[in-house]
Amino acid sequence: MSKGKKILFILGIVILNIFMIVSIYCINRATMENKLRREVNSLAKLDITKDRYNTKIKTRGGYAVVEKAIKEYLDNDAVSLQKVLVIMNDEKISRLLSYDNYKNDGPEFKNSLNYITTNKEVFNKEIDSLINNLDEKNIKKYIRTKTKNKYYINLYDELMLSSKFTKEFNSTKSMLKNTKTHVNNIFDTSSEVLNFLVLYKDDWVLEDNQIKFRKQEQYNYYTELISKVNNKQ
Repeated sequence: MSKGKKILFILGIVILNIFMIVSIYCINRATMENKLRREVNSLAKLDITKDRYNTKIKTRGGYAVVEKAIKEYLDNDAVSLQKVLVIMNDEKISRLLSYDNYKNDGPEFKNSLNYITTNKEVFNKEIDSLINNLDEKNIKKYIRTKTKNKYYINLYDELMLSSKFTKEFNSTKSMLKNTKTHVNNIFDTSSEVLNFLVLYKDDWVLEDNQIKFRKQEQYNYYTELISKVNNKQ
């Protein structure tokens, strides 16, 4: 074999190896991206009110950075939402203005008022965090703290702001704002009733499984407050 042919043969092998390396690289990228998209699709089927999103990372490299960012973001929201739901579903809220609670915690209602203050604070902290996290600019901002690679940033944006997620985010955000107003109204009106009872603690008694006031105007005002609470629930 002549020297020229040897050079061409070696050059051909080099080109073939480069082609194979590039092909393998492209195939691996396509495989990882497809795996990531399938995993994100599976996340969209979870119930944020009871499921967690901190599942095992199934991709590698930059795709793993994107997958981890998506799962962390969604899982943080799930944890906050589930804390909010625990407070909302706590039966103690509905029992604050019951005869039994008047008997057990009155007439100062220190435990009840402390419960309202503490739970209202936790509730607003978690729900504000949720509403803030569902804002598009904050969704996009999260991946930028994890990578500077534009390809992976754009991929994250595409997946997190896809129609299936965006629709859910907007719907949830609207629901949370309404829920925040509604639950805070319940906390505030319940607190108003209890503070009224503390203020006039010497003017009411518990008899025959009901509360009785010494003055009619106090009873009338109490019933107005209770009606306000019932209208907020």
